[in-house]
Amino acid sequence: IVLVSALPSAQAAEECARAGVHVVVVNRDTDDLRATSVVCDHDRLGRRMAEAVVEAGYSRCALLRGDPGVASGVVRTAAFKAALARLGTGSVVADRVNVMGYDAGRAAIRELMSLATPPDVILCSSDLTAIGVVDGARIDLGLAIPRNLGVIGFGDSPAASWAAYDLATV
Repeated sequence: IVLVSALPSAQAAEECARAGVHVVVVNRDTDDLRATSVVCDHDRLGRRMAEAVVEAGYSRCALLRGDPGVASGVVRTAAFKAALARLGTGSVVADRVNVMGYDAGRAAIRELMSLATPPDVILCSSDLTAIGVVDGARIDLGLAIPRNLGVIGFGDSPAASWAAYDLATV
């Protein structure tokens, strides 16, 4: 059984093990379960994202994340911030949580661009949020992406490659 972004109960995992059914969980740690876990190295991703942002010439970063309690996002964000500090050439001008999905991204861009120090790049914890940011920037604010503002998504969804977006995504 392969579970994506879900965890079985401990009882269900034990029943599967007794029946000889192997359980693989994707994007979740399974320390307390009899299951195999496949996860991203979010610490390394956070560091590499910071390096890529700086290499691309950006210096004022905004972070848009969903649920602030999701461990992968917490680790990735901490690593990103630590790497920026180590590199010494960029800063986080905004870190917003509970911003998830198209409508939330489209609304967030207006608030971010009205800051005293607006970002020059926005990193989103999902491609759908990033697509909302792109539409809000282009349609609502008249900004050119990526000339006026960099936008990076997460998840490599099929929509990220659509010609209208050609979204940079992790």
